[in-house]
Amino acid sequence: MSTLVSSVFFCDVSLQFAEQVVNCLEEKKLKKKFNLIIFIESAIGMLSLPDICRRASEISEMGAPFSLEGIVFGSDDYLANIGNAEFEIYC
Repeated sequence: MSTLVSSVFFCDVSLQFAEQVVNCLEEKKLKKKFNLIIFIESAIGMLSLPDICRRASEISEMGAPFSLEGIVFGSDDYLANIGNAEFEIYC
């Protein structure tokens, strides 16, 4: 029995790393696209978000083995990254 991957999650990786993964997967000649979910957890990730989304869409349209299905904002990690490790939640 084989297990098929339906989703891949990337957390704050460089565009170069993501493209290397895509190139590796393209060589496998997958029969079905998988879902790509991106996690943004740092200031650099937030600043790069437009480029990340644009590139993911471009690569997907060019026949990459994934489709961008979602973006998750990791607020706790983001706050820690920008130097606000301790914060209060007000209800």
